[in-house]
Order: sequence, then structure tokens, then C-alpha cells
Amino acid sequence: MCIRDRIYQGILDDRRHLQTLTKHIGNTEGVMYVEIYDNAANVIAHTEKELVGLEPEDKLNVEFAKRILDSGETLIMEHPDEGRYELFVPVSGTHESNMGQVLGVINLAMEFRPDMDLKRIKDHATHIVQTLQLSVSETYSDFESHKKYMQHLTEEISELEVVNHMEVYDIRGLIIAHTFKELIGETASSDHVQVINRILSKGGTVEQEGPEPDRYSRFIPIATIDNEGDEKISGVVEIAMDMGLMKKRVSALYNKLIATAAVLAFAMLGIMTLLMRKMILEPVNKLSEHTKLISEGDLTQKVSVNSDDELGDLASAFNTMTAQLKESKEELFESEERYRSLFDSHLIGVAITTLEGKIRSANKTFQDILGFTESELQSMSIKDITHPGDIEKNMKLFNDTVKRKLKQYGMEKRYFHKNGRILWCDLEVFAIYDEHGDFRYCFSMIRDITERKQAEEELRKNQERLLNAQQVAKLGFWDLNLVTGELYWSDEIYRIIGAEPQEFVPSYEKFIELVHPDDLEFVQKNVDSAIKDNVPYDIDFREILSSGEVVYINAQGEVTRDENDKPIRFMGTMLDITERKQAEEEKQRQIINLEKADKSIKASLKEKEFLLKEIHHRVKNNMAVISSLLSLQSRYVKDPVDKGLFLESQNRIKSMALIHDRLYQSEDFINVNFKEYVKDLSNNLFVVYDVNPDNITLQMNIEDVRIGLDNAVPCGLILNELITNSLKHAFKDTAGGELMVEIKKYDQDKIQMVVSDNGCGIPDNIDLETADTMGMRIVNTLVGQLNGTMEVHNSGGTAFIINF
Repeated sequence: MCIRDRIYQGILDDRRHLQTLTKHIGNTEGVMYVEIYDNAANVIAHTEKELVGLEPEDKLNVEFAKRILDSGETLIMEHPDEGRYELFVPVSGTHESNMGQVLGVINLAMEFRPDMDLKRIKDHATHIVQTLQLSVSETYSDFESHKKYMQHLTEEISELEVVNHMEVYDIRGLIIAHTFKELIGETASSDHVQVINRILSKGGTVEQEGPEPDRYSRFIPIATIDNEGDEKISGVVEIAMDMGLMKKRVSALYNKLIATAAVLAFAMLGIMTLLMRKMILEPVNKLSEHTKLISEGDLTQKVSVNSDDELGDLASAFNTMTAQLKESKEELFESEERYRSLFDSHLIGVAITTLEGKIRSANKTFQDILGFTESELQSMSIKDITHPGDIEKNMKLFNDTVKRKLKQYGMEKRYFHKNGRILWCDLEVFAIYDEHGDFRYCFSMIRDITERKQAEEELRKNQERLLNAQQVAKLGFWDLNLVTGELYWSDEIYRIIGAEPQEFVPSYEKFIELVHPDDLEFVQKNVDSAIKDNVPYDIDFREILSSGEVVYINAQGEVTRDENDKPIRFMGTMLDITERKQAEEEKQRQIINLEKADKSIKASLKEKEFLLKEIHHRVKNNMAVISSLLSLQSRYVKDPVDKGLFLESQNRIKSMALIHDRLYQSEDFINVNFKEYVKDLSNNLFVVYDVNPDNITLQMNIEDVRIGLDNAVPCGLILNELITNSLKHAFKDTAGGELMVEIKKYDQDKIQMVVSDNGCGIPDNIDLETADTMGMRIVNTLVGQLNGTMEVHNSGGTAFIINF
């Protein structure tokens, strides 16, 4: 392969490597694409290979690339609404010829949505870009050097007197080198395109006369080696010759030869031996001496053979080869220095591994990360410090790199620390080859990302808990971009509306489509008010699912505005409140039923109250009739004793009638207020027995006691008998006295009733339990009916104490 083809091969290899890099990084999780621009802001490598050479869809990207080429700055673009985070970074030269120059630009685009962690994306992007810059800068510097070398070669050839110009075309027909630099990057003319396509498809050299007189062009194929090791034609060189000038040179030389032919004939024999020594033996000896010095490492040698024959060409080629060896050696030295600076870095752990995966050396940071000393690591292989779950993937990538299937690889993997704990590290591995293309070693860089991984795992768990909580609570999240109209739904909203997550792309139109027709105007009015007037958004409405089922929704949201008070974002939650609404409706139905039942019960009670009132009234009236009958009958009784019996019977009937009268006049038809009852009963007896209140006074100490109807009648009769007894017998021998009635509660549910006087008392010869009088028999019977007890005290008067 000639020098020209080797240079072009280098250009293709560099381009191929740049394209492989962009594709490899493009497959990394979270990366959308990578593109590389040259120093003319043209795309020369892209994750999507078919976009190479085309103008980017986003015209601003070209402007950003030009800006960075001029300033060398780094640009960061955040586009959460477009789902993208971008980094534009410069590519700097690393060779002596272009050291520090901005040769191109890398554009890295990462996935970025509003719900994603921006800090994590930034860290991930920064790490990827740092890795890219290291590799791309090296390869791009080679690429630019090869292009520069090709251009230099083109200009050198063009300086030959008979050469008009020279140009080099790539496989697309673009000019990558030209005698006139300003034409680089242009497309070949239509007639040249036909010739180029013919050579690319069939091979061979094509000679063609130019459109101008005495112009002659020769098109020569450029042969390169592809990834499979096969030779293929990848470019074309055109050398345009000036035939008019060449004819003049030949004619002049021909005339000189004729004039000097005779002289040369006589002189030739004499000087032949001298010429042989001078022209052949001395140059050959020089070449031999210089070759020996170069083999010993002296690359400063240069052969000076001043002849235009084959020996001159050989010397020129020899000098070119020496210069290339020197340049390669210098580049190798520079590369070694760059990797040595990385090896000595305190920021990144670096290890050098052999073809078999053995660790040859490791820097201090690498040792600190894993806890092993360098001597301990030198007795280990990659497998010894790698978690079993990552060994297979790691070794496959390592072997592919050693076999030149990959030039580098990266992965996140687990290592074993010396103390046994597991570490997560970000690993990047580069294969290093010598000037002959033979493998030398692998350069491995690690960065401890254990804390990040633990944070990611904790974040994952929290997100899982949040999703579970949302699922249990039936609570979903939504985010509407008011600028682009893009709407995001969480998975739970899909479940609420009876759809599978990501079954369709959410949109405001789809949301409106699901709203119940009767609630549609209400929902749209509240949405508009929230966006336009910043009114709080908290509404309940219904949605109709595809199954026809109706669900109740509570939606809450908040509008975000920019610095100009323009609404740009509307986000919030959606809660399934169907069960709550159904419970509320059921509760409302129960309340209505209870109200109906209450009305019915109240009506029934009112009716019964009326009936009870009427019963008490009629019982009282009937007793009054009986009492009146007894009063009428007593008028015909002449015997005082018999007449007294009639009077007592009347009083007893009145005592019972008085209870029913009390109940009739009361709001409570079950319990009798005994304080008022005793007062009325006593007053009636005082009148009946014609007692002067000035002589006999009535004292009452009655608590607010209410007694049920079943016990009220017996109590009333007992009081009637005992008060009557005191009025008739206690004060016969005295001018006056005092009558006391006491009623009180004790032990919560028991009642004590006391009737006492300070009269003459009961004679000692009368046994109340066996007394034959009607009144005492009635009292004893009624006390038993009350399940009560009665005590009688006969000291300073008489006191009847009844407990029930």
C-alpha cells in the first residue's frame, strides 16, 4: 500500500472509530444520541449513521457548534418539555501539530422528563462526556493529522512543474484534499462523478482529456482495508497534467541530445567507470550506513542523494519513511505521557491489565477504592475482584476489545472490596496498541458509584412505595404543558380509567372525551378559570369508562406561570372517589329512610299520646262519677260510721283520679311528678276532713322524683291512707301539730317515702301488721305490691318509713 493509500486508510479508520464511538455511547441507558462536528461545523459521526453528512434538523445545533469552535466554551441545554438534556463540548487537539486547538464539537443528548432527577442526569452526562472527550480528542487528533498530511502530500505533488492540480475524493464524491484549499468540502463535478462511480464499482485507472487544450487527467483508485480485513476501493485521486508544457520540455531535450550526441560518444567510454562509481556505488553505500544508524534508534538521519533517477526516488522514500517513524515515535511518546498523567490521577482509579486479564499495575486511587495494595492486585486477575454476576459480561467485552472488535467499552459493575463488601463502580476500558497494531495492554478506569447506586436503589424503593401508595389510594398524577399541549399521566390514572398503562398517548382531548356529558361544561369552566384567573382547581366530576362504568373523580391542580405571568404548566392529582361517593349516596338514602321512619314514628307517638291522654281523662272522669255516686249515696246513710266509710272510699277514688289528672295535664304520660301530686292530694284531704291549716301544718320535703304509672297508683293510695290516718287520729288530744311528708331517692334507683307527725302516736297494744282496720290492710298490701318494706317509729309521734 503506497503512502497516499496509507494516509487515506488512516482517515477512514479514524472516521470509522468516531462512528463506532457514537454508536456505542448511543446504546448507553438514558442516551438519545451523540453527534460529532468537524471544524467546519459539519456532522462527521452520528449515532444514526445515515445522518452523517446531512444538515441537522435543529438548525440551532449548527450555530452552537460554530460558537464553540470560536470560543471553546461548553454549552448546557435543558429541555424537559421536549424530553431532552444536551451538552455541547469542544474537542481539543492532542498532537504536537494541533495541541490545544479546538478541532470539533461533541453534542450529547440525554433523556430528560419533568419527573426525572436532573442531578443524576447531569452527573451521568458529565461522566459520559469526559470519557468521550478523552477518546474522541485522541482519535480526532489522528483524523485531523491524517487530513493535514493528505493535504500536504497533495500540495507537494502539485508543486511538480507538469502537474496542474491534484484532488482527493471520498466515497461520497466529496473533496477531502485539493491543491486549492478553498475547494475542500465541495462535491465533484457531474462528469467527474461518473468517473468516480465507475472506479468505485469496477476499479482500475481512468485517463481522460480535460475540457481545456493540452489538459490531461488521470484518476487513480485508493485501496483500503475494511473491518473484515478485505481490500476495497474507498476513494479516488485525480492528477491533472499540463501536456503543453510537457511537450515543450521533451522537444528541447530532443534537440540537446542531437547536438551533443557526437561528443558524448567519445567521452562516454572514458567516464563510464567514473559514473558507475559516482552514481550507483556511493549512494548505495550512503543508504546502507544510514539504515544501520536508524536500526540502532537514531531517527534524525537524512540521506542526501541528488539524482533524479531510481536511486534518488529511493533516497526520497527512505527519508519519508524515517520522518514517519520519527513522527510515530513522538506520537506514541505523547500518548504514553497522556495515559501516564491519567494513571497518576487522584480522581480516577486506574489499572493496567495484560492480554490474559491479569493486573499488571494500579494507581493509588484504584488501590484505595478496593482496599488492596498494588502487590496484592498484581497477583490477581479481573475475575478475582469481580462479582460473579458481572464476570461473564465483563470478560466478553474485555476479550472483544483485545481482539480489536471493540476499541473501548464501558459498564457499571460490582467489585469485591478487600473487607468483603460489594462496591459499585463505573468502568471504562481502552485497548492500547503499538505502532504495528499489536496489543500492548488495557487501560482500565474506575470510579466508585456505590453511594449513587444506593441512592438509586433507595429512590427506586421510594418510587415503588409511592406507586403502591397511589395504587392503594387510587391516586394518580398528571402534568400538562400549556405551551406544547403535551400531557403526562402516571400509571395509576390509566388504571382509574380502566386502561392499561401507556395503552394510548394521553392528551387533554382524550381526558375531555372521558368526562360525563352532564359534567363536561362544569369541568371545562373550572379548567379555564384555573388557567386564566388562577382560581383554585379542586372539583368532583364523573367519567365514563370504555366499559360503560361510571367513576367519580376528585381532581386538584395548580398552574405554574413564567416571569411574565403567562401560564406554562398545569399539574395536579386525580383521585378515584367512587367508593366514597357510593357510600355518601347510601348514607343519604339511609338518612332519607330514617327521616321517613322518624316522621312515621312521631306520627304514631302523637296518635298514642292523644289516646293515652284521652284514656287518663276518661279514667279520671269515670272515677269522678264514682266518687259523686258515693257522695250521693252517703247522703242517705244515717249511721256516722257507715257514712265515714263512704267518705274514705271517696278519698281513695279521688287519690287515684288525681294521678290520672296529673298524667292528663302532663307532657309525660308515663311518669307522675310526685311533688305536685302530694301537694294536691294533701290539700284535698285537708278540705275533706275540715282541717284548719293554722292548727295542723303540712311540711313537705319532696325531691324531683318521677314515679311510673304502675307504682304511682299504689304510692298515691298509701299516701292517702297514711295522711288520712294522721289527720283523723294523731291530733285528737292536742290543739294542733305538724304533718311531714318526705320523698327522696337513694342508691340511684330506690325511693324512700316517709309520712310522720308529732301527734299522740299509735297505742302500744295495736300491732299494725295484724291490724284489722281497712286502711292498714290496704297499706300493707300495697307495700307488698311495690316489693318494698315498711318501718313504723312511735316516738314523739308516728313515722311510717317505706322503701321500694
